[in-house]
Amino acid sequence: MDHLDGKYLIRTFDDTLSVENVALGYKQLLEVERAFRTLKTMLELRPVYHRKEERIRAHVLLCWLSLLLVRIAGANPQSDLAPIALRTGRYASD
Repeated sequence: MDHLDGKYLIRTFDDTLSVENVALGYKQLLEVERAFRTLKTMLELRPVYHRKEERIRAHVLLCWLSLLLVRIAGANPQSDLAPIALRTGRYASD
């Protein structure tokens, strides 16, 4: 199986998709899953139940902004956000 290291084996039943679109869709799925993992671990986000649409929208916006801040801080350890992220324990430096 060493000859498969670093390769994707993807199967689809939609023969209208090009190879590039299938691969891109899979890579985007991995990004979305990574974002949810970040929300659950680094931001310690837990399920919250809202009934009103405006509260649901506000909650999603706050989660998205939090994820964005974590990504910005992680992308540039010299940024002004990195010390804040390190102090709060929400950022693991490599």
